[in-house]
Amino acid sequence: MTKYDTDYTNYPVCPYCGHEHDDYVYAEGSEDYDCEACGEEFSIEPDVEITYTTSCKTHDYSDFREAKGMKFEVCTRCGAVRSA
Repeated sequence: MTKYDTDYTNYPVCPYCGHEHDDYVYAEGSEDYDCEACGEEFSIEPDVEITYTTSCKTHDYSDFREAKGMKFEVCTRCGAVRSA
């Protein structure tokens, strides 16, 4: 544990000086990196989370609804909604 927040951050953070490397370009796998602020070398281990978004390939917008004066079409296959 370091005095700086270095776990699961949006950018690599130097564990020696706390500098956030917001210009870092992701590389697959672990690597050693020189801090541009203090010059110390530290290790970067990327934590990657993959998420997915799916929808049906062919929508069937045959269900029509109205709410608060707005009309919508709803896909009967997957529930996707679009304005009518």
